[in-house]
Amino acid sequence: MDHKITVVIPTYNRKAQLTEALRHLLASDPAGFDGIEIVVVDDGSKESAKHVLDAHPATKPFRLVYLYQENAGPAAARNNGFRNASNDIVLFIDDDVLVSKTLLSEHVQAHLDKPGSVIFGLYPYVKPQVETPSYRYLDMLERDARAEVSDGAEAGYVKANIVASGNLSVERSVFDLKKGVYDETLKTPMSEELELAIRLWDKKIPIYYVPQIEALHTQPTTIEGKCIQDYKYGYGIAEAYARLADVAPPEQFAYTMQVNGPIRSGDTLKLKIAKSVKSILGSKPGRSIFLSFVRLLEGLMPNNDKLLFPMYRKVIGVHYFAGIRDGLERFCNIDVRPGGNG
Repeated sequence: MDHKITVVIPTYNRKAQLTEALRHLLASDPAGFDGIEIVVVDDGSKESAKHVLDAHPATKPFRLVYLYQENAGPAAARNNGFRNASNDIVLFIDDDVLVSKTLLSEHVQAHLDKPGSVIFGLYPYVKPQVETPSYRYLDMLERDARAEVSDGAEAGYVKANIVASGNLSVERSVFDLKKGVYDETLKTPMSEELELAIRLWDKKIPIYYVPQIEALHTQPTTIEGKCIQDYKYGYGIAEAYARLADVAPPEQFAYTMQVNGPIRSGDTLKLKIAKSVKSILGSKPGRSIFLSFVRLLEGLMPNNDKLLFPMYRKVIGVHYFAGIRDGLERFCNIDVRPGGNG
C-alpha cells in the first residue's frame, strides 16, 4: 500500500535533541510508504536549525522540509507545519521525542481503523544510564497513567478527553486549513492542548489514545525538571480555565479547581487547611526551600523510595498548585491565597 504521512516537529534552540529526533525518524521502517515528509519548523532559534537537516540527507520515501518563523510559540509552529504539509495525515511530535521504527505505520493504521479521529500515544522517559530515585518515581507515574487510561480498551483504542501533542496525529481534512489545529492565542503549555480537546469534544470529533503507539521522551528525569514542567502545566490550565470554563464539559476543570483553586466557603476544613499550606509552600521562596529539602533527602537516602516518593508527590503538587495560583492571578484576577479575593 502507498501510505503517506507528514511529520511536523516544532523546535526552538534544541539542536542536540532535534538531531536525535531526526535520526530516529529517518530510521523508521519505510515499508508500505510512498511518501514520508518531515517538516521541521524553527520557531526563531538563535542558531538556525537548518544545518541539522543538512547534516541528515534523506532518500525516498523520506523528504525533509525546513521552515523558519519568528518566535511565536509551539502552537503557531505546529500550525505552520500543518498548513504546509503535503499529506492528509499529519503527525506532531516534539523535538525531544524519539519514535520507534514502526510508529509512523501505527499512526497511519489507526486512522484507517478510526477515520476522522485524532490519535495520540504516550512518550515515557528514556531510562538513564544510572537509575535515579527521581527516574523511578516518574517512570512509576507514567506506568500508572498508561494502566489507568488503558482500562477497558477495545481493540487497542481508548476513547479519551485529552490530547498529548508530543505524539499526536490528525487528518488535515478534519480541520480548517486557515485556522490550523491549535489556538495560537493561548501561549502557555497545556492551555492549547486543553483548548483543542474541548473543541474536539464540542465538534464531536473522537480522540483515541492508542497504547501501542509509544515513543520515548529524552527530557531529563530530575525532580527539578518535573516541578518546572508541572508549574507550567498549572499555569496553562489556569489560562485555559479563564478562556474555556463556560464552554468546557462540566467535569473538565471541576476537580482541578476544587482542589487547587481558591478557598471556598463550601470546602471541608481539611481541604481549607491543605490549600492554605500549599499556598504558603507555593510562594517562590517556599517552593525553593521545599525543593532544596527534597533534594537533600534524595542525596542522603537515594534508595529510600518509601520516604522519597511521597515527598516527590508533595513538592510536585506544590509547584502545580503555584502554577494554577499564578495563572489565576494573571488571567482571572483571582487570588487563591488565604485572605485573597477568591
